[in-house]
Amino acid sequence: MQDSPLTRDARRLRRQVIGGSVLLLVLYIAARLGLHAGPIVVQQQPPTEMAAGRPLIGDGVMVLLAVAIFWLTEALRGIIEAGLFSTVTVRRFRRFAAWLMSMALFRLFAPVILEAIQPHPNGPSAVILILDIPDLLLVGITLLLFLVARMLERARLIQEEMSEIV
Repeated sequence: MQDSPLTRDARRLRRQVIGGSVLLLVLYIAARLGLHAGPIVVQQQPPTEMAAGRPLIGDGVMVLLAVAIFWLTEALRGIIEAGLFSTVTVRRFRRFAAWLMSMALFRLFAPVILEAIQPHPNGPSAVILILDIPDLLLVGITLLLFLVARMLERARLIQEEMSEIV
């Protein structure tokens, strides 16, 4: 059976996502452990932001991102095996969006929670919520992914209705 262009694209994208994710993980681990190869130095974040607990936030973000990427690769596998509008593909795509949303919200609120629970030598201090544009944009894009999943479900229903007519 010959692959459709969509299936070939999904297969290629899945390989690229897996390869890019492995590279990202290797770079993150190198930064986390402070490794470097010759003149190449990989840093997790600027040293001025390395407050207590910040590396753990980065670790949490990476774990949530890894789970989200797993579901993205599974959604792409669903496209390859069952088609774009299949129930399996839509369910996996929705899980990808949910995990990505979890990561975005964790990244947004974990520093605030960490700051609030940290003991301060001079007594309680104000907790500052910093709304970073990239973090807010990630939340917005993830909400858009939920809409795309809903559109895929609707397209499947339309496809089923059309096949009944024919």
